[in-house]
Amino acid sequence: RMPADAGPPADAAGTGGACARTYAAPRVLARLVGAELAEVSGVAASRFAPGVLWMHNDSGDTARLFAVGPDGAVLGRLTLPGVTAVDFEDLALAPCPEGAGDCLWVADTGDNERVRQDAVVYAVPEPPVRVAAFRDRVASRVWRFPFTWPGGPRDSEALAVSPDGQAFYLLDKDLGGQTSVFAHPGPLVDDAAVLLRLLATFPTPGVDFDNGRQVTAAALHPHGDRLLVRVYTGSYEYRLGPGQTLADLEAVAPARVALGPLDEPQGEAITYTAEGDAVVTVSEDPTLAGGQPVHRYDCRD
Repeated sequence: RMPADAGPPADAAGTGGACARTYAAPRVLARLVGAELAEVSGVAASRFAPGVLWMHNDSGDTARLFAVGPDGAVLGRLTLPGVTAVDFEDLALAPCPEGAGDCLWVADTGDNERVRQDAVVYAVPEPPVRVAAFRDRVASRVWRFPFTWPGGPRDSEALAVSPDGQAFYLLDKDLGGQTSVFAHPGPLVDDAAVLLRLLATFPTPGVDFDNGRQVTAAALHPHGDRLLVRVYTGSYEYRLGPGQTLADLEAVAPARVALGPLDEPQGEAITYTAEGDAVVTVSEDPTLAGGQPVHRYDCRD
C-alpha cells in the first residue's frame, strides 16, 4: 500500500526529484532505430544506467523487454523464461518484491474482448546495463502474480508499482468516461492467484473524441505521491496531497502534462525519468515502420 503520510510535492523544479510547476513542451530525445519496437506499449527508465529506457511491444511479440540507449538504438533484449506473452501492455521499474535490487514489472493484462481469465503481472530483476557492452540476456528470475478482476474480466493497459515494490495497481481502459483503479490485496506471494480489490473510480482525463479518454498507460512517481495517466489525446499528472493515496484520486484535479503530441498518434507508454523530475513518452507506429520519436517533458524553470 502507498504510504498514507506522503508529503506534498517539492517546491521547485527538480528539488526532491519532482516538478512543482508545469511541464515544458516535449522535445525529441531520439528516434527509435529500426522497426523492432514499432508497437511500443510500455516504457520505464533505468536507474542502473542513466539515459537507458526499457520498452516492450504490444501483443504479437514474444516475452521480452528491450534496453534502448540514448540514441534510440536497441542495446539488447531481456527474455522472460517460461513466460508466454499474451498481451503485454505496460511496464514499470520499482524494487523487486523481495527487496533485492530493482525489478522490471510487466503487466500482461490486455484484453480487448474482456474474456481473459489469465491476466498476470510479472517482475524480473533488472540486469546490469552498460551502453557500450550490453548483450541479450535471460532474466535470472521471474515472479508471477496472477489475478482475477472483481465483477469479471477487464481490459487494462496501465500499471503502477509502489515505491517499495510491495504493491501494484492497475487502471482499466473503460469506454464510459470513468476509470477504475484496482489494487493487489497483498501480500505479494509468487504464483498465488488473488482477486484484485477496487480502490477508486475517477473521471478519465483527456479530450472527449475518438476514444480520446481511454487510459493507455500509467506511472507512479518514485516518491509515491504522483501518478501519471496517459490517454490517447494527452498525458496528465495527479499530485496527491498530504495523507492522500490512490484511493483519493476522485478528489484530485489532474494537471495536464501535454496534449498529444501529434507525432505520437497511438501513444501507449509513459514514465518518469529515473530522477522523477521529468516525463518521457513514446508511441506505437500504426504503420509499423518504426522510427518513432521518444519525447521528454522537462519541468519549466
